[in-house]
Parts: sequence; C-alpha cells; structure tokens
Amino acid sequence: MDLELIRARYGLLSLTVASYVVAFGLAQITGLKVDYAGVGRSAGYFVALLVVVGFYCHVRKLNAMTFVLETVTCTLLLIVPVLVSTYLSIRVGMPTADAVLMSWDAALGLSWRGFIAFVDARPLLAEILGLAYLSFSFQLLLIPVVLIATGRPLRAYQMAIAYALLCYISSVISIWFPALGAYVVYGVEPEQ
Repeated sequence: MDLELIRARYGLLSLTVASYVVAFGLAQITGLKVDYAGVGRSAGYFVALLVVVGFYCHVRKLNAMTFVLETVTCTLLLIVPVLVSTYLSIRVGMPTADAVLMSWDAALGLSWRGFIAFVDARPLLAEILGLAYLSFSFQLLLIPVVLIATGRPLRAYQMAIAYALLCYISSVISIWFPALGAYVVYGVEPEQ
C-alpha cells in the first residue's frame, strides 16, 4: 500500500473522530441540545461494524473490502457532526439574508417562479430532476465503491474527505447567509 493511500485512510478516520469531538464540544459549549444517547447508539453500531469487519478484512487481506468499509462507514458517520455543524451555524443568530439573496437573483435575471413554472410545464424534466436530487445520497455511497472496484481507492478516500470538508465550509459560510429559502420567500407551496 502506498504512502499517499495510507495518509488518506488515516486522514479520513482522523477527520471522522475529530468531527465528533469538535461538533459535540461546540454543541456543549453553546448549549445546543443533542440526544447523545441516540447518537452514541447509532454511531456505536457503525464503529463496531468498522472495527469487527475491518479486523476480519485486515486478517484476510481483503484490502478492497476494507477500503469500501472505511469510506462508506466514515461517510455515514460524518452525517451527524455535519448536521450538528449546521445547527451550530444557525445558533449564531445572524439575521436572515433572504432579501440580499433575492436582490442577487434579480440582478442576475433569475426568476424562481419562472424556473419552477418552466420545470413544472415539462413533467419528464421534473421527474428527471427529482430523481437526480433523490440520487445524491446514493451517489455519496456508491461512487467510493465504484472507485475502489476500479482500482482507485485513494480517490475514494479523497472524495469522502472533500465531501466532509465542503459540508463544514458550507456550514461556516451559512453563518452569514442564513435563509428561509426560495420556496418560503417566494411563497411557493409544497404541492406546487
């Protein structure tokens, strides 16, 4: 196993552990209420799976299986601290930036109502976009498996790390741009 892959593996595992320490430490400091028992139970299952199956794969020298297990399990484990980071961002309490974002939309000539009407007038397009949106979570888990199966485990680890970092960067940026969202500010009901 090359040194870069070893670094990426330990990087993802370290990022996962550090994410829990930082996110829950900040939650504790800021008074954000978290169901630690529920999180601990859920995370405990994944960690136990990672340790037991990971040890088995290591002993049997099933490297590809180890890579799949680590990238998928860490990606799933990172969901919780990423979610906590978004709540921590909201907790800062900055005023909503919907008016600013709407003015940017107008300056760029974007019309959310027009976009929604355009998509809704084309049922096939609406179905394709809906499926694409719903497929996102599957892509996060499937792409690392495909990368590993095609002999590129380093890319799988890098993808998992990049995804987590992008989520955290988004949480930090959202501190200054909290928004109710286009559907709320433009008055578009879910059934529309």
